Amino acid sequence: MLVTNEPRLGRRASHRLRPPVPGPFPDIVGPALSTIHRREHLGRGGELLGVRVLLGVIAAVQFAVAIPALLGDGAGEHAHVARHVGVFGVSVAVAFAISALAPRRAQSFVPMIAVLIGALLVTSALDVAAGRVPIAAETVHVPQLLGGVCVCVIAHIERLRARRLLAS
Repeated sequence: MLVTNEPRLGRRASHRLRPPVPGPFPDIVGPALSTIHRREHLGRGGELLGVRVLLGVIAAVQFAVAIPALLGDGAGEHAHVARHVGVFGVSVAVAFAISALAPRRAQSFVPMIAVLIGALLVTSALDVAAGRVPIAAETVHVPQLLGGVCVCVIAHIERLRARRLLAS
């Protein structure tokens, strides 16, 4: 019976509260420890190490290329556009770096990376076809394309790991 100094709780509360039911409780420690062990085992796979290191290097290169544009040394409209390009470059570098350092988060960047790769391919093809730039000038986008592929590979492998973990 519940003992209280509150008159409004009194008898009604004593009927609602029940003592804990004695008896055997299911063992959840064993299954929890085995799940943790499986996660650690699946998380130590070396198949992603090379891709992650490559993506980290690409992130550093992307960041180094974006900083001068971000700082912009001129004034006027061209400097303003350059700063916007720099901001975008830094954001791509950060997405690459996060995907390399925390592979489980790579999936969240896949839509942005897909748009980046698609837009780069289309606009580059249009510029080369129209003769505005030589094809050699478009090689500057290779790190972005390669980084995008790395993010997609990491995201795919992490999805497979998650499915294996849930299935086991």
